[in-house]
Amino acid sequence: MQGLKIFVNVLPLHANDASYGGTDIIHFGSRKPEEFGVDCAAGAIANQATVDAMVTRYSNYARNILDQSRADYLAMNLYPFVPALSQCPRATQLLMSENMSIIANLARSRGRTSVAYLQNVHTATPALHPQPFELTGFGELRWYATWFYAFGGDAVANFASHTHPFQSDAQTGWQTAILGYDNRPTALAEHALNGNSYAALLQRHLGAYAYRGFVDNALGAPSGELVGWISNHQVLAGEYGRGGDAQALVVFARRAAKTGGGATIGLQRWYGKVEKLDLWTGAWTTVGTATNRIDVSLDADPGALYRLTR
Repeated sequence: MQGLKIFVNVLPLHANDASYGGTDIIHFGSRKPEEFGVDCAAGAIANQATVDAMVTRYSNYARNILDQSRADYLAMNLYPFVPALSQCPRATQLLMSENMSIIANLARSRGRTSVAYLQNVHTATPALHPQPFELTGFGELRWYATWFYAFGGDAVANFASHTHPFQSDAQTGWQTAILGYDNRPTALAEHALNGNSYAALLQRHLGAYAYRGFVDNALGAPSGELVGWISNHQVLAGEYGRGGDAQALVVFARRAAKTGGGATIGLQRWYGKVEKLDLWTGAWTTVGTATNRIDVSLDADPGALYRLTR
């Protein structure tokens, strides 16, 4: 058994009671935004107590599973590209920030690896599924991966490899994955390859630095050790490295999955050089010298990685 690694996948944050119970298979699923305290029409949290209860229950559940299983990898499978969440950005952002933080912090506190599954599956028969998986391109996959790194996640993985059936009221529906039954790549394969290559590039650089925390105006964390302020709510940041380090990294994520955004970033101190990672070539490009400011544009890509050198 030497070298054996234990991989545990836990429920998403908004799992319903039947999913937690584990026996009522027919009613497995997730709660709708209004059921966990979000008013989609107003774009706001309507019941903070309900949200807090959901977060507390999930934190205890995930902690117990990790400690009892002694897993080496702790994975989460929150898939945001479904009708209930695509039509409610406030719920999506709440679930992603909380779910990602809980899993990443738990794994880090115990010296384990946190993993987020990418939604690389598309429901080919949406009429037969209560919450069909929407088609995700590489832009959406990159966006999700960037959020995970902004909240301290370690790695991403593929949800399913092959196209497979599901049952719905005695009818058989189909989920298209990155490979067909003949092991040939489907139309999703190219997007999955792009998304995973992007995530691996970020992971390779971020893995050499200690995660310090996130900066996000919308979550009441307007500054950190590296980032002093962000000019708006369109962008959030994840900090890797301390303010006094000779070199540190900041990953920036766009708030919206499919809408461009950008912000001016005020740094906590002056840096001799600021570089941006080219996400297509993997090369670093100097974008500033003797500066305490970064102008971040996330129109072409949903994320960006900057290296700060004293």
